[in-house]
Order: sequence, then C-alpha cells, then structure tokens
Amino acid sequence: MRLLFVENNILFMGMAMSQCLESFDVVCALTVRDGRAHLEAEAFDVLLVGVELDDGTGEELIREFRQRFRGAIVAMSHSDAENDRLVDAGADGSCSKSNVSSLPAAISAALWKRAGALWRNAELEPHGRHPPASVQEPEKPASV
Repeated sequence: MRLLFVENNILFMGMAMSQCLESFDVVCALTVRDGRAHLEAEAFDVLLVGVELDDGTGEELIREFRQRFRGAIVAMSHSDAENDRLVDAGADGSCSKSNVSSLPAAISAALWKRAGALWRNAELEPHGRHPPASVQEPEKPASV
C-alpha cells in the first residue's frame, strides 16, 4: 500500500516510519510543493499530512486534493484543535503526534471511512457491479 507522508520534521518522520509504517511503501515530501508534485504524478492509497509545513499548510493541501484524491487522508499534529481543523478541511481521520503508536489504527479507520464514502457516492463498484437495487436511492416521483 502506497503512502505519501508530507511532514517537515525529518526526525519525527523517521521515527514514525520505523515504528509504525514499515508495512507501507512510503514516499516522503517535506513541503506542500513536493507533496503536490507527488500527488499529481503518482498514485497513493493514503496521504498522511502534518499541519504546518515550510511553504504552506496541510489544510491547504487537503482542500486542494480532497475532490480528486480517492485515497484516505490522515492528519497528524500535536494539537487536537489542529487535527480537527484538518478533518474539517477534508481529512478522513487524524492521529496525535504524541501518540504515534496509534497511527496504524488511524490509517485503517480512515481507509474504511473513505471506502464507505466512495461506495455511498457510487464511485466504487465492488467486483465491477453496480450496487443492488435495494441500496440505490429510489426515484423521486414527478411533482404534480
């Protein structure tokens, strides 16, 4: 599973990768500009993004890519308020930097949340089929 990690703290990035992300194919970006370039050129399953970056914010990156990025987005900050701000911007979940050991669970929850959102929006068709008629929205009657 491919993960783009956009974070400007190299020491934190290395610690998170060695402790929690060893099962992912991780690509690192230190700036919004580099993150944007990777997202435009490559496919990723997960975007893991910090709040304050040297040339912008994680919020800016999330708002720019939420509509066209089909993968899960996970925010990481020391502050719950900052993580909430990124979730409001479109992240599927968040993880506190002070509790990095919970990162795999946060990624898993975000992937499930995103898959559900794609299914509800009829963007995801399991096994190449449309959802059964029983889960499709009924047609609205013509107004009289």
